[in-house]
Amino acid sequence: MPLLPFLLGIGDFDTMFAASASLGAVTFLVLGIGKGYAVGKSPIQSGLQTLAIGSAAAALAYAAGYLIHSLFTS
Repeated sequence: MPLLPFLLGIGDFDTMFAASASLGAVTFLVLGIGKGYAVGKSPIQSGLQTLAIGSAAAALAYAAGYLIHSLFTS
């Protein structure tokens, strides 16, 4: 889902990045809510937990990519 804006090529890069981040967040939240229902826990708490963990992982991946890019470009 998060790659959809880039595959469709909607707008400029900043618009696609914002749409991608939003779709990623919604996807994490929905998956977490589903997980909550599946395991018998609070769907909202599970959704927010999955959103927080997924967002942290995405931020770390972005930072790693930025660092690697900066190491190989002048």
